[in-house]
Amino acid sequence: MAHIRELGLAIAQMAEQQLALEQRVSTHDDRLDKAAHVMRAFDRRIGALEEQLQPTAYLTDGQTADVAAAVKALAELLTTRDASKNHYQGVFAELYRRFRVSSYKQLRQDQYAAVLAFLADWSDSIQRSGPTQQSA
Repeated sequence: MAHIRELGLAIAQMAEQQLALEQRVSTHDDRLDKAAHVMRAFDRRIGALEEQLQPTAYLTDGQTADVAAAVKALAELLTTRDASKNHYQGVFAELYRRFRVSSYKQLRQDQYAAVLAFLADWSDSIQRSGPTQQSA
């Protein structure tokens, strides 16, 4: 009976050790999951910074939105001068020709300031050119 008692106590001790080990593994799994989440967030942030810092990288989504908004404003200004044309197409065509791209989403980081300056200069020259004349 003593031998059976010792075996029972040994089994109980192994079960307690197994439970403690499983708890430690669970704790470590949780910590690893949190670390992985933090690393993914850092990876996204670093990727966003690299996109902005690399001059050969394409524009970010926010920057392409800025370009599209500037094109829209210019096209609307041109439409107040001559409503008979689709000025969006004309502005984009000139933008593509001047910066040698087939889409504004292919503009590079190092072109961003020049593109916005080009569109602003064009807009300024139209506003300085005189009163608005709308087509009938």
